[in-house]
Amino acid sequence: MRRDRNRIVCVCLEIAALLAFASCNDELDTKAPDMPHKVEVGFYAGDAQTRTEMLQNGLSAAWVAGDQIALWALNSSGSYTLSNQVFKTYGLDQSRGFFTSTLASAMPEDTYTYYCCYPVPEAVNGTQVTFTVPGLQDGKAAGGADIMAALPVQHSALTEIPAPEDHSGMSMQMRRMMHQFRFYVPEEDQILGDEKIESILLSFPEPVAGKAVLDVADPESGLQLTEGISDMRLDLTEPIGVSAGDLYQYACLAFAPVSFEAGQTLQILKAYTDDKIAFFDPIDLKGKTCEPGHSTPVRLVVRELVDYAGIIYLTVRTNNLGENPKKITFTAPQGCNWGDGGTNVLVYDPGREILAGETIAVKFETDVDAYKAFSNKEISVVYDSENALVSETLTMPSIETYGKTDVSLTVPYLLFEDFSCVYAEGESYGNNSYAQDEREQPGYSLDGCMSHTGWNASRYWTKGNSIRINTRYQCVGATVAGYTIAFSSYHHGRLDTPQLTGLKPGKTVDLRMNYDAGGYLHATSSSEANDVLLCVASHTNTGALEGVPTGAKGLDLGAPGFTATYDTSLNDFGSRQSSTPIPDGYGNNDFASVFPTYEAEISSATSSTRLAFYIIFTGDGGICNAEFHVYLDNIKVQIAK
Repeated sequence: MRRDRNRIVCVCLEIAALLAFASCNDELDTKAPDMPHKVEVGFYAGDAQTRTEMLQNGLSAAWVAGDQIALWALNSSGSYTLSNQVFKTYGLDQSRGFFTSTLASAMPEDTYTYYCCYPVPEAVNGTQVTFTVPGLQDGKAAGGADIMAALPVQHSALTEIPAPEDHSGMSMQMRRMMHQFRFYVPEEDQILGDEKIESILLSFPEPVAGKAVLDVADPESGLQLTEGISDMRLDLTEPIGVSAGDLYQYACLAFAPVSFEAGQTLQILKAYTDDKIAFFDPIDLKGKTCEPGHSTPVRLVVRELVDYAGIIYLTVRTNNLGENPKKITFTAPQGCNWGDGGTNVLVYDPGREILAGETIAVKFETDVDAYKAFSNKEISVVYDSENALVSETLTMPSIETYGKTDVSLTVPYLLFEDFSCVYAEGESYGNNSYAQDEREQPGYSLDGCMSHTGWNASRYWTKGNSIRINTRYQCVGATVAGYTIAFSSYHHGRLDTPQLTGLKPGKTVDLRMNYDAGGYLHATSSSEANDVLLCVASHTNTGALEGVPTGAKGLDLGAPGFTATYDTSLNDFGSRQSSTPIPDGYGNNDFASVFPTYEAEISSATSSTRLAFYIIFTGDGGICNAEFHVYLDNIKVQIAK
C-alpha cells in the first residue's frame, strides 16, 4: 500500500473463542481495499463468532454493510484521546469486516486502554453507554439487536501498518452481551406441512428487552435493563418451515440475560404464515439461566393451524408516476377497519421505496364481519414519493364470505387525461370565424363541460373522446408599383393543463410526457405549403388564457416606407419545451379516431407549472390562408428519472 501524508492506521480485532456460537473460518481476500485518501484509521473485526447477522444455521453470523462500531482510547493521564469514535464497514466478507474512521490527527505516543462496543450506543456518559434491545426483531438478530463489547486492552498508540492484510496491530477480545433463542419447527411436526412461519408473537415471564446500560470499561459486569419489556415479536426476513434432517431452519431472538424460576413458561402467543395462524403450547423454561454469549435451541411444536377470517391483498401492479412511492395511505369509509383492532386508515411505510409487484397483506384473524364490511366500498389511496403526492380512488370487489380478496393498485400519472370525463360538447367563440372583431380569442374554462377541473382552452372544440384546437394563418396583399404589400396574422388556439399540483411544494423535477395527436388541414385553406409544428410550453399563469393572435401588420416585402409591426409574441404561451411536426391525415370531425403517439420532455417543473399546447406554421405560404386543426388525446405526464 502506498504511504502518504494520510496515514492508514489499522487495528486487528480478533474475536475471543469465549462464546457458545459456532465459528466460521473463511479467509479474507488479501487484496488491499481501494480506500479514499481521507480515511486515516481502520481495523479488522473478525473470526466469525461476534458478527451481527445470524446465518441460517443459527450459530454463525456475518458482518453486514452499514454495521458501525464505537471505540474508546484512554491515555496514561486519564483523558480520552478517542471517545465513542465511530468506525464504519468498508470491506466485507463472511468472516471479517474492515472498519474505517477518520481522526483529526495522529494519536500521540503513549500507553492507552482501549474499549470497544457494538452497536454505536444511543447515549454515552463516560464509559456508561445506553442501548435499546428491540422488542421487534427480524429473526437474524441483525440491526444492533445483538449487543457486543470488548475486553479492555492496554496498547500503544495506533500506528501505520504496511498493508491491510498485515494483522500485527492490536488485538481485542469481543464478548456477546446477549442470550439467543433459536426457534425451529421439528421434523416430527405433522400440522404445519408446507406452510412457512413469517411472524411469531411471544411473551416472557420476565422483562428481557427495552433500555439497557453497559459499562464498556467493565463489560464483565454485564448488561443491565433499566426499562424492561416482556412481550416481543419476530417478523422474519427469512420465513422458516419444518426442519428436516440436518437442514434446520432457525429464527433467532436476542434478549438480555436472565434467570428464570422453576415453573415459569415462555408463551408463544401465535405465529403467522402467509394465510394461516399457528398456535402452540407454552414452553417450560425449567428454571433456566440464560447466560450472555450462549444460544439455546427452542422447539416450536404446532398445536393448531387455522385459517384467517379473511385477507385483503393490496398489490402494486403498475407504477405510472415515474418514481417509486415510499409510503401508501389507504383510507376506507368509517366503519371499515383494516384488520383486527385496526382503524379505517392504513399506512404502509416500509422505510424504503415500494416497488411494482409488492403486496400488502391485511389480515382479519377472527372477525369475518369486519372483513366483509369492505365489500364494494370506495377506498382512497394516496402515494407519497420523494417529489410527488398523488392519489387514486379504487372500488373494492364484492366480498360475500371469508377468504381472500385480491386488489390491484396503480400508482397514477402525475397528470393523465383521455377526455372521457367530458359530459357536454363545447365549442369556443371564434372557433371557425375569423372576423376582425373576433381575433382576440378569449380563453374559456373547461370546467363546464368536463368533470376534471383546471383545464382551459381557446379556439377549441371538444367532444367525448378527444379535444381539438384550431389555428389559422392568413395573409392578404396587393401589388403596387411592382412591390407586394401584405398583411398577415395568426389566430392561435391553445389547450392548457391544470397546475401540476401532484408535485410537492418546493420540489423541481424534469418530466416526460406522452400524448396522442392527429392533424387536419381545413378544406378552406388555399395553401398546403406551410409546415405545421405542435408545440408544448410550460408556464405558471393562472385562469383561462387567451389564444393570442401573433404576426405582422403591414408586412414589408420590399416596398419603401413600410415597416413590420407585431401584435404580440409567442411568449404569451410560456417557455417552449418541444416542437413536433404534425402531418395532415384526419377529417373535420374525427374525434373518435386513434392518433399517433408523440413524446415531449419538460424541464424544471414545479407544483405551479401548467403545460400549453399550440400550433405554429414554419413554411412561407406567401399570400394565402392556412387553417390547421390538431386533435389531442391520452395526455400522460410522469416524472423523468
